[in-house]
Amino acid sequence: MRLRADRGGERRCAAEFCKDLTLCPRGHSVVHGGHLHNVYRFAEDGDADTFMRRFGGERFDPKQRGKGRSRAKWNKP
Repeated sequence: MRLRADRGGERRCAAEFCKDLTLCPRGHSVVHGGHLHNVYRFAEDGDADTFMRRFGGERFDPKQRGKGRSRAKWNKP
């Protein structure tokens, strides 16, 4: 799932919120519509849903991530 990166205060709060969730320590960012988005990965779908209820965002399909030099691009339809 992803969350817009320009919401920095929420990013710090998200890290604290995720202490008891199955958040993967590795994350990445993608660009879409001129905005940078942080991608959070969870082992459990329910944890992703809990995160989205608190912070918003939407699910991110890794198949929509760019390749090669465009790896940071989100090819969202």
